[in-house]
Amino acid sequence: MLKSRPVLLQALNDLKSHVPSTRINSSKQVCSCVMAELRDAKPESFSKFLTELNRKLFELVSSNDPNHTIGGILAIDELIDVPSEKNEKIIRFANYLRMVFSKTNSSSNNSSSDNQKVSETLRLASRALGHLARSGGSLTVDFVEFEVTRALEWLQSDRFENRRLAAVLVLKELAENAPTLFYVHVHTFFTHIWAALRDPDVDIRVCATDALSACLRLIMDRESRLRIRW
Repeated sequence: MLKSRPVLLQALNDLKSHVPSTRINSSKQVCSCVMAELRDAKPESFSKFLTELNRKLFELVSSNDPNHTIGGILAIDELIDVPSEKNEKIIRFANYLRMVFSKTNSSSNNSSSDNQKVSETLRLASRALGHLARSGGSLTVDFVEFEVTRALEWLQSDRFENRRLAAVLVLKELAENAPTLFYVHVHTFFTHIWAALRDPDVDIRVCATDALSACLRLIMDRESRLRIRW
């Protein structure tokens, strides 16, 4: 079905570009093509179209080429607000982003340029995760609970640089975009954020500070006892 849509195919191919601006523009083009398909296609045809498109997105985010992965994440971020069955979208996109975190956390002994790519990938994936949490849907509670719990476990476990960076990035995004769901984890967050604030890597320390700031803002308008304590 995608073969008959050359503009979309070109945009999907351009998501693999080494040029950041090309990837960004291509992700917006993919979203425009999907919106056009939503307007013009019958529901059954649109469902088949999405199935094929999601297969392409999976190939991108699971690629070993970081440029492909980043392009896939950018496209997912753009597509989150496209009207569709929310629960199905949440499950699929949460799993895709979860795969990105698992993949980047397994890498080690990277060069400086590789580390920059990993950092960029984690930042974009975390931002998309926050966007997904903000989009709503009945399954948001389950996926946010899973992601916050995992990120807090990563903070408490032995230090792995990419894992710790991913943890503080995810916690910051979910504190900002799902504050009500995050609130029950505030005590655990304050108990374990200090290791990241003392981390030898400056990038992790800065991102941990951003997460701490987001959590402090979260409790500002809530229970005074907790606000005064922290």
